[in-house]
Amino acid sequence: MSKLSWQQPYVNIFKHFTIASEKNAIKHGDITTQTDSQLKSSIYKISGSNSTSNYIQLPKLSGQSLNLTGRYIYFLIKPVPSKSFSFHIDITTSEKTLLRISFSNLYKEFKSTPTWLQFPYIVQPPKGSIYEKIDQTSKDWSGLAPPVTKWTIFCVDLINLVHSYSNRSYSCVRGLKICSNLFIKNVITTDIMYEPGVNCAEARLRNLNSFPRDLSYPCDKYENWHHFYDFSVFNAESVSPVTRHLEPTLVSSKPNVSSTQLKKNLVTSLPMVGVKPEEPDFVSPEDAERQNDDDVHVYPLKSGHDLVSSSESSLSSVSLDQDQNGFSSPTQLFPDPILALNKIIGFGSHLGSSQFAANNLLKWSNDSQFLVYACQSIVVAFNLNDKKQYCFVGHADKVSCLSISPDNSVLASGQTGPYSLVRLWDFQTRKCLSIFRHHDHSLSLVEFSACGNFLCGVGKDKQAKSMLVLWDVRLARKNVVKMIAKAHTDVGISRLIFVHYDSSRLVTCGKDNVRFWRLKNDALRSCAVNLSPYLTDELEFTDLSMNSRLGSNDNLVYSCTRSGQIFVFNVAKMEIEKVKIIEPVVKKSGILNRQKNSPSLRLNSISISDDYCVTGSDDGFVRLWPLDFGQVCLEAEHDSSIVVVKFSADCQKIASGTVSGNLGILEVEQKTYATLVRSHTNVVNDVSLDPTGKYLATCSDDTTLRVWCIENCQQLYDFSSANERPLSLSFMPANIRTQSSVFSCGFSSGKVRIFNLDEAKLFKEINSPHLKQKCEILDLRYSNDGKRLISGDSLKYLCLYDSDRDYILLRILPNGIISPRSLVISADQKCLSVIGPAKYLITIFDALTLNETMRINILSNDDEPIDGCDESSLYGKECAVRLSYSTYDLNQLVCVTSANRLLKFDSVSGRLVSSVSKIHRSLTDCIAITNDGNYLITSGDNALKVWDYCFRFDKNYQTFIGHSSAINRIVISPDNKQIISVGDSIVFWDFLAYFGAYENKVSSKKSHSKAGKEPLVEITTPKPSRQITDSSSDIESLHDLALDISFEEPKQPPVPENIEIETILSNEIEDTLLKDELNELTILDETILDKPLIKNFKNLSNFVSQNSQSLYSTSTNSFKMMSDGKVIELETESYDKFLSEIKPSNSKHLMSRIKESTIAKKRFSAPDNKCGIRLDSIIGYNGKFSAENLIWNSDHEFFASSIGTTLCVEDLKTGQQKIFTAHHEDITCVAMKTDMTQMASVSSYLLNISLSNEENSLPKCQIVIWDCTNLSKVSNLFHKNALNIASLKFSTDDRFLISVADYKCPSLLIWSTNDYSQLIYLQNFNYIINDLAWNPYKCNEIIIGVCNKSLLKCSIEEKGYKKANLSVTEFDIPQAITDLNEKFDFTAITFGAEGWLFAATSNGLVTVWNLKNNSCFLNWKADSNEIDYLVNNKQKLITGSSKGNLKLWNIGSLDEIKKDRKESFIIENEIHLNGAIKSCNFDSSLDIGIIGTSKNTLWYVNWKEESSVRIVSTHSSKINQLLCIEDKYLSSVSDDGCLNLWSIKERERLIQFEVKVAAVCQALIRQDGKMFRANNIPNKGSLVVVGYADGSIRMYSVEQKNIVSKFKPFAQSVTSITFCEGTSSILAGSSDGSIAIIDLNEGMTTRILEEHKGSSVTSLDSFYSEDKKMTYWCAASQNGISIWNFKSSEDMIQMVDWLSFPAYDDDSDSSYAQQSTTLAYFEPKSNQKMHIDTLIYVGRGLKKNIIFYNFIKKELVRKMELSEWASCLSVSPKRNLFAIGTKTRLLQIKDYNHGTFQDYSQHSDTVSSVCFSCDGKKLFSSSFNEIFIWNVNV
Repeated sequence: MSKLSWQQPYVNIFKHFTIASEKNAIKHGDITTQTDSQLKSSIYKISGSNSTSNYIQLPKLSGQSLNLTGRYIYFLIKPVPSKSFSFHIDITTSEKTLLRISFSNLYKEFKSTPTWLQFPYIVQPPKGSIYEKIDQTSKDWSGLAPPVTKWTIFCVDLINLVHSYSNRSYSCVRGLKICSNLFIKNVITTDIMYEPGVNCAEARLRNLNSFPRDLSYPCDKYENWHHFYDFSVFNAESVSPVTRHLEPTLVSSKPNVSSTQLKKNLVTSLPMVGVKPEEPDFVSPEDAERQNDDDVHVYPLKSGHDLVSSSESSLSSVSLDQDQNGFSSPTQLFPDPILALNKIIGFGSHLGSSQFAANNLLKWSNDSQFLVYACQSIVVAFNLNDKKQYCFVGHADKVSCLSISPDNSVLASGQTGPYSLVRLWDFQTRKCLSIFRHHDHSLSLVEFSACGNFLCGVGKDKQAKSMLVLWDVRLARKNVVKMIAKAHTDVGISRLIFVHYDSSRLVTCGKDNVRFWRLKNDALRSCAVNLSPYLTDELEFTDLSMNSRLGSNDNLVYSCTRSGQIFVFNVAKMEIEKVKIIEPVVKKSGILNRQKNSPSLRLNSISISDDYCVTGSDDGFVRLWPLDFGQVCLEAEHDSSIVVVKFSADCQKIASGTVSGNLGILEVEQKTYATLVRSHTNVVNDVSLDPTGKYLATCSDDTTLRVWCIENCQQLYDFSSANERPLSLSFMPANIRTQSSVFSCGFSSGKVRIFNLDEAKLFKEINSPHLKQKCEILDLRYSNDGKRLISGDSLKYLCLYDSDRDYILLRILPNGIISPRSLVISADQKCLSVIGPAKYLITIFDALTLNETMRINILSNDDEPIDGCDESSLYGKECAVRLSYSTYDLNQLVCVTSANRLLKFDSVSGRLVSSVSKIHRSLTDCIAITNDGNYLITSGDNALKVWDYCFRFDKNYQTFIGHSSAINRIVISPDNKQIISVGDSIVFWDFLAYFGAYENKVSSKKSHSKAGKEPLVEITTPKPSRQITDSSSDIESLHDLALDISFEEPKQPPVPENIEIETILSNEIEDTLLKDELNELTILDETILDKPLIKNFKNLSNFVSQNSQSLYSTSTNSFKMMSDGKVIELETESYDKFLSEIKPSNSKHLMSRIKESTIAKKRFSAPDNKCGIRLDSIIGYNGKFSAENLIWNSDHEFFASSIGTTLCVEDLKTGQQKIFTAHHEDITCVAMKTDMTQMASVSSYLLNISLSNEENSLPKCQIVIWDCTNLSKVSNLFHKNALNIASLKFSTDDRFLISVADYKCPSLLIWSTNDYSQLIYLQNFNYIINDLAWNPYKCNEIIIGVCNKSLLKCSIEEKGYKKANLSVTEFDIPQAITDLNEKFDFTAITFGAEGWLFAATSNGLVTVWNLKNNSCFLNWKADSNEIDYLVNNKQKLITGSSKGNLKLWNIGSLDEIKKDRKESFIIENEIHLNGAIKSCNFDSSLDIGIIGTSKNTLWYVNWKEESSVRIVSTHSSKINQLLCIEDKYLSSVSDDGCLNLWSIKERERLIQFEVKVAAVCQALIRQDGKMFRANNIPNKGSLVVVGYADGSIRMYSVEQKNIVSKFKPFAQSVTSITFCEGTSSILAGSSDGSIAIIDLNEGMTTRILEEHKGSSVTSLDSFYSEDKKMTYWCAASQNGISIWNFKSSEDMIQMVDWLSFPAYDDDSDSSYAQQSTTLAYFEPKSNQKMHIDTLIYVGRGLKKNIIFYNFIKKELVRKMELSEWASCLSVSPKRNLFAIGTKTRLLQIKDYNHGTFQDYSQHSDTVSSVCFSCDGKKLFSSSFNEIFIWNVNV
């Protein structure tokens, strides 16, 4: 360790040398010790008129030396007011010479001698004081200190100061002399540049150095340090403005000049120390560009412009010099400016600001052509005609308010923060006209008067009171703005408006106040409105509006409140005219009801036009009202709260902004909506460009990952994860192997997810290799060829993945990376560089293997720490911060350090090439290099700097502002023409050096600066562990590397953690939707519309075909509609009546099942090899809501049917099933090709998907094509503008597939099966199709049976490749047929031999047609009911009717029939089935077949044996509960009143008990033969008790297959039932909360408990305690959970505990009632724990949790978080898993101990029941009428 290490990190000189004792110091003259009230510490005051006799001197003896080597010396001083002062620093140089540096306010100018440097020090008065105004008029900066002074920290950079002004090198500080007149606290030396006003936490976050305690000045937490103190830095680069930080300088470029020359140059250009520009009320735009920091002393030189305006500077202002060869060479970076801000993504200032601030950030131009808004520090004028952005750049902090003059000539903008400037802009040229400031801080409002001559602003004064300032801006173009008046008030002001007909009058509003203001005699006076009648509750006014046009409402001002009132004030009378209370609109049973007693509607914004008022509220609705607020005229729903609404000047458009950063336009007349802007709502962490340059991916702390189109800045995709923050991004580079847009994203959970944009899906998830430690992925990088993916995490690990081999982990290195965003790969793909394993080390690896090749130490040997020392010894040392590689030709590695040095290393040898100091004032955030290596871009101080890479000019950089906070990443487009920077927003810059004439002006002759004195750079080259000589050994070595990973896989792994995040749509549906020419896919719940659905329907018929989501609400009682722009409410009777009018009279068309469930917003699923459960088989068939959903081919032994959303292919011999899932709604039709190679399935309209563009807002039915050979999915298709598909069939030659929609949206679509492209699409088909059949003799001909006595023949006429027409011919119906019935439809069609056609009707008639002349020659009455199916083969015909009649007809030869004119035929056989015939499939001889009926039953029919056998049957209504019995049987109860007992192995129904009322619940009684004394109860076998909706309970015997007994304890429905273990009683709960105890031996109800009265009992459970010889049981309801003990021998029952739920307000009660179900069960016994003491419950609570509660100790054991509300719950007997069903159609399994879980989404509706088998190896789940059987793998 160095001998001078005692001086680190700093030396407190007064304390170290004990100045108080005078042993080491001299205190001469008038020196006193005082306690300063501001600093709250002891200080020294040096007084006296003569500085030579009043001083403090260190050291005491002149021959001694302090020997202080710190680079910086800090003086903590305050000049004595109106006095002169001086202080001196004695320096020893490396040449052993002495030099004195003096500072005094007596010096007029800089003077120097070989031993003395004299600098003038000028003290400025505090800002805002009267002395500042006086001082502004003086041009002489020298003189006495002002009457008021401030404590100052004065810092001197001794190294550069001595080197620059004496041409010598600094060695140490020899002595100090501080003279009168000064207050001084301390003097400190250090090597660290400290940042003022930054606390420790913020310093660590920003990687800065906060002031140590000895150097700090006290400041309150919420105060600005710079308001009370000054901080001045004096450095060697003072030829430019003196700032608190050093400007960048190339070390090697310092000229070696003589002292005389140096003195001559410095005297004329050196500024005086401490001088800063005065801060007038009105500043020129040029000077204001440099005033970005409070109280930083800056001397503005007109030629020293530091901030470059991208809109004002001229591109032609390039200075050129000629070199010796005559070539012109630039003297500065050109063009100037080199960047131009092009566009920005974002709206508002969301980071830490109030949502109401957006109300002041949105304005319309008066021609309604521009929408002006603010995004962070930039003001944007959006042209609605050409969709372009025009940006106003100049603010250095977030813009807080906007206003436009009435003539559209001037724009005013104000910025928030401590330096609250107001800028006036020329709206046409976007040039800044004037800048002024009067508010101390927190400027929140600016507003122009109606005449445009005055501007009013609202902000805060020093006492944090609201201050109104009124300015005269008529001469603003001459930079003259006059303050007319100002007023202070204690009340808060949130909005301000001028009275439009009187510019001397204003109206303001705020919390509990509305005030009228008037300007009179240059003073603002106010009058408060009397609000006392309405101040019973807190009254928060949020907005004001007044109609700006002259009319009848001139004197009326409208204001809205957070409590839902709209106040109308009379300006003339200054009183309340009227108050309107807006009740919230609550969705109840699908109807919009206005609730008068419900909580208030929170209004955030209001705007008034001539006839209408528009409001925006927290519920996400923009509502248009008439001025009497009688009824809503129009409303639009958004995805989040509305914070601002504004009418355009022409009142034709409404602009609205949401709290989520969306900005949109609502066209009032057209009733259309367009989203203009979307934005992140938190800091953007990372950005990445796809290889084509078309897409941009960003990730943010708002937990979203978004993909944007660069061309129009529109959001394409939005992926979100609720509990994980995406931190890093990387697109895979384009190559020959992968042409798709693939990118990876690292999350705060430690996972890496790979996304494919072409397929719009997540196709790979990489779990963190750290199994027991939590980490965050801080950086991700693909190799340049895309073969490798490297990640760095917060645990300092580097991980290498092979992207070619499914991202397997090749290698993991500890202590590999310690700095975020520092992982870079060289251009030649060979090297990977990171910062680590120490902060001062750069390690270079082989990019393919992670073998270390080199280390670079940026510290010199003297400063190098000893190995193994504590990191505290590195305090203040320089560290590497950011890295970047240059181009392949330059072959350099660029590093930025914590001292803001820019170092360039040779990437091969590690040699330091050059060093540049102080490239930014504070820490450098990012670094990037253009692809040609000409320019370097850095970011820091919230600004961008563009550098000449070779530093060839006098000034090598240009600076650009555009962000208000730190920049997190910079990316450059492949053509170098665009730069994208992200942080608080996403900003796009045009790189003008690559545009037009300047693109070729970059000199090809690069002059590299000579390197100066290089620091000692340590290069270590460790010996590689293994040499790789060829490609084969390379691959072999990688396999070996993979074996080094020491992670053991358990034999039976627990339930895997969340493997794959999926949104509402499956990967397959996303794929199809994105290829369907969509502009945008919104992944939201159905109750949150991304684009508000606003249409004006002329009639309800069109509404049904276009707005099915409103029809199919989540309730069965009502629905909402919009007609002629008004929302109307219809009850179920009106709805049914309307549908009955348009529905055909036949039964061929289906009514979709109305579901109460919604599709989950996201799900967490696992890959097949890590699934905790696997779907084994399904019980059920869907015939009630489907048709033609059965396929059976006897020749190929192929059988398939659908149940819910699943397609089941079953081997009828073995009973094995294969389940296929690709649909999200019920499958309605299935079709098979004749060659049995492919089949198609179609589902109903996807109700839970909302699409954003108009073309795709129509409903769609999903069609999936399956490969029958390998039983896999081939393709996804969509039939547009359809709610249900009535028929789906392949042509007889398999070339075409036809799908026809039902009566709601009649349409016809024919697909070509070559590539399944659309061949013919008839969207507005004039016929309602009932059935169709392809002509087997003419493969391009279709016969269609339609409604209203019509029969059609359609022929496909192919015109070429993918071109065809459809010709339609209508048959003539004979008069004899039409006379039989006035109204009938053709409902079934089939072809017979020799081209004959059979067509059946809805009145039971069968007709025979000759297709040669399209004539009917025969008909007969085949059935008294509607015939829905016809099957013909030679001389046999089968008819199936809507009443279940199946008839076999012998029709003989048709030629003989026609010849003999037969009028009747013989029925060979007839079978009656249990419901309408929905599907029919017979063998070629028509002897055997399988038929599906509307009763959800599949029948096997054999005509020869005259038999019908039920092969599949299920419930016809919703299943309420499942129960496993002895692992052999499964019991189910349903709303259809049936108790079904199933064989689990064969999946066959063994017993059915049917009652005419709904069966709600059931329980199992396992008895041992001694339990019951009653004779009617069997002594062996299992008993099942069932509770019914009429309040009755029935007990059934499984062995005897009969009913044992019946009880009726309630008049209401039984909702839960269980057997009370250890007793002969059962417990039953009812819907009114009563609990009955029924003794089976006595056959009666012994007790009724009413503790849960008023809320339905949702669960009951019990167990018998062997230790205490008593039974414990629990009951759950929405009121609470009760725990009881029961001793049957003593007939004693006692409540042990009661668990109550937290109280909720009225808003949340309804949501809990709908979403949460309270369930409570005792934990099962296990071998490890036989004693039960824990209760497990879910339901009402502050969060979605599973609670473990010890009811013995009465304490909470643990909680387990849930992702969805539970509708049912089951615990595995093994105590290793939970099974949870949800209302979002998810079945979730959750690890019992760790809480990890997986989601399974195969169910079609709410999962109503889950149940484990007794051995825990199987799981049963039900949804509606489907039963799933799962194999448990864990």
